[in-house]
Amino acid sequence: MACVASALVLAACTPDVAQEHRLGAEAAQQLEAELPIVRGAWPAEWLQALGDSLVRVADPRSGGYRFALVNSAAVNAFALPGGHIYVHRGLVERVGSRDELASVLAHEIAHVV
Repeated sequence: MACVASALVLAACTPDVAQEHRLGAEAAQQLEAELPIVRGAWPAEWLQALGDSLVRVADPRSGGYRFALVNSAAVNAFALPGGHIYVHRGLVERVGSRDELASVLAHEIAHVV
């Protein structure tokens, strides 16, 4: 009985998909007002295409992910709810191959899933 009660409490605290997308969109809007996001350049488009190819396998029922390139030398990547994934330019510059970057993106996709 305690397990059932714990499961019900956890389910009540877990946001549904629409809430996750709303929370992620709000957080992304705030972050992007502060972060130097690369827009429209080929590296950002390439990052989105690579991420989309992974999402088709990892989360095919998703409402779409957004991969953004942050113009920062930091070696970092992070995810927000609803499929907003950010990769810093410094990480892209440091990886040794497309496969290494794909593994970082897959890790961030797993956080969202």
